[in-house]
Amino acid sequence: MKLLKYSLLVILSSLSIHSTSFAQSISNAELWERGEVSMHGFHPTSLETLVGSSKIIVKGKFVRFLKSELFFGYDHTRESYGKAHGIDEADLDEWGIPVSDFEIAVNEVLLGDKSLASGSIIFRLAESTLVENHYINDTEERLFFLAPNPDGSYSALGPESVQILRGDRYEYDSLVPHPEEFTGRTLEFVDSTQVDNLEKEILLEIQRQN
Repeated sequence: MKLLKYSLLVILSSLSIHSTSFAQSISNAELWERGEVSMHGFHPTSLETLVGSSKIIVKGKFVRFLKSELFFGYDHTRESYGKAHGIDEADLDEWGIPVSDFEIAVNEVLLGDKSLASGSIIFRLAESTLVENHYINDTEERLFFLAPNPDGSYSALGPESVQILRGDRYEYDSLVPHPEEFTGRTLEFVDSTQVDNLEKEILLEIQRQN
């Protein structure tokens, strides 16, 4: 039964990768063959993959923590999930995946619907435990490579998918879970993580794939 809970997390983190209309130029089969998508998550090894597996790429800021709740799949409520898998009411919460929703104010759209600029999107984050609140610093600029969820929200496929601006360069964002050794590190498969250089490299890759 524990496999069901693990499968939910995998579905949440890689749902959009499995949509036939999702990837720009890289097939799902190719991502699996490369080992960049597995049951352990999303592990891009190139900017080609990071861009090619993103539905939208935007610059923006977290402006509001919305809620934290247990997730039982987009096709289930807590109750229907329990009935479908024969789980007792008292044990149901053990099977839910904690997720938090945030509002992101979009400042610039590099890839995707340009009407998102100056608007906002909902970012969904899988967590290890339910969180009552998140401290939000709405002055911190981030670069998001995001995948759509069935309910209109967006999620990061992996820690590489959210980069925070530190000084004049982007680095891994501590809000998105990642190995401790990633702290303070930058993407290793790009020529430069300096803001202007990385954004230019991303735009060139988008143009190449389209």
